[in-house]
Amino acid sequence: MNKAFPTLILLTCASVLAPAAHAVTVAEARQGITAAINKRLAARHHRDAAAYLSTFAPTWTMTNVSGATQTYAAMRKTMIKRLATLPISEMYKIHWRMTKVTVSGNQAHATLIAQYELPVRHTPRGPVHVYVDTVSDSVWGRTPAGWTQRSEQYLYDAKAFSRRALVRIGLY
Repeated sequence: MNKAFPTLILLTCASVLAPAAHAVTVAEARQGITAAINKRLAARHHRDAAAYLSTFAPTWTMTNVSGATQTYAAMRKTMIKRLATLPISEMYKIHWRMTKVTVSGNQAHATLIAQYELPVRHTPRGPVHVYVDTVSDSVWGRTPAGWTQRSEQYLYDAKAFSRRALVRIGLY
């Protein structure tokens, strides 16, 4: 008898008896991505750099509208410093929503719309309100520890300097 035969039988039985890998549904991806983003926002508010960074894959990259890219290493360095030193009052507020999710295996593509409300700047002419509106396509992966963002590409990025301006252009 061939020595490889028992191993072949064992592998065949294991593959037949093993449960099939669970395919991720759009609802599961949406729920997981939402949880990861909420974890990121809470970590930012509590200055927890480790929790904040845990929502990104180590291979994460971001591409802005003009095509410039940022790596995980560069973002990590910036965020560790920012979370350690920036006063809470100087941090922007963010409102976001997910408009589209597609799933392939353990990976999901999500379109995110976000509005960043920067701290009010006081000038001699009065307070200035700055809002940044973005639309991005992001890729997320499901890991045993939860969902992590693998990449983000900004499709749209615009600044407005008052609520009145946002209403006029239909973004608020």
